[in-house]
Formats: sequence, structure tokens, C-alpha cells
Amino acid sequence: MVKKSQAAMEFIMTYSWAIIISIIVIGVLAAWGLLNYEQLVPSRCIGAVNLPCIKKPVLMVNEDIGKSRFSFIARNPMPEKLMLDTIEASGTDSCNILDATVEIDNVKSDITGVLIEQGREFIINVYCANAIHDISKHEFTLKYHGLNEEFSKSSSFDIIAKPFAGTEAEVALP
Repeated sequence: MVKKSQAAMEFIMTYSWAIIISIIVIGVLAAWGLLNYEQLVPSRCIGAVNLPCIKKPVLMVNEDIGKSRFSFIARNPMPEKLMLDTIEASGTDSCNILDATVEIDNVKSDITGVLIEQGREFIINVYCANAIHDISKHEFTLKYHGLNEEFSKSSSFDIIAKPFAGTEAEVALP
């Protein structure tokens, strides 16, 4: 009977030391910031086939003025010119859109009525009234129409972005 309890105690002591060491290692890794999920999740932009994203999105946040700016690059792969109409935000961490601009060849203009040539890349800047602090998922829907079409079409952009601290000039309205 004594030998059985001694074996059980040795078993429990061996595994309890292993568990204690594992907890200490996890605690040290967390204290050093190596277990921060924000570093593990990449920024990404997924657009539809009709207006795909080209590069990772950028989210600039200015705490002083409490605003944010999303920037992402899209391309018109359609065989025709497109006229942009509006952009809307949806999702749980939704951006309260103040304004949106389109940048083509370093020229910024309001998003409404911008003509996008076939095969042309363009930058969409969405200015939010709220400061977005954490990595979050957003969905923006861009409405547009072809030059010879009456009805609007739409393209959705699913964006996961990490916030970067920006200056007032980088985040403020143009």
C-alpha cells in the first residue's frame, strides 16, 4: 500500500513541477509582449473581383483630434471606365464616415463623380469621426456605375487593419 501511494506522489510531484514551469514561461512571454495577438494578425484587404485590393490597408489614428483614416489601394480591372458614386461602412467596429476621397496620380478629390480609367490603380481614403484603437475588421461598400449604365453596382472591401499613430495632418480631413 505504501509503495502505491509513493508512486502516486512521485507522479503528481513530477507533473506539478512541469505545469508550474509551463505557467512561469507563459507568464514571462506575455510580460515581454510576445503573446500579443495584435502582432500576430496581419493587416489585409480583400476586395471583390470587380475591384480588387492591391496592397495592405493603412489605418492612421490621431488621439488628439479623435479621428481615424483608412487608406487602401484598389484597381479597376473592368474593360470600361467607372464612375464612383459613394462609399458606406458596415460591421461591428464600424467607422462613422466623415468624408471619403480618391487619390489618382497624387491628386485628391471627393469620391463622388471620380472617373477611373480601365486598369488604373487608385487610393481610397476614408475619414472616420471616431478614433479606432484596436485591430479591427471593417467592411466598406463602394458604389459605382459604368459610363453607359444607369444602375449602380457595388463592390465590398473587407479590411482588417492595425492602427498606427498619426499626425493631425495625416488623419484630418483634406
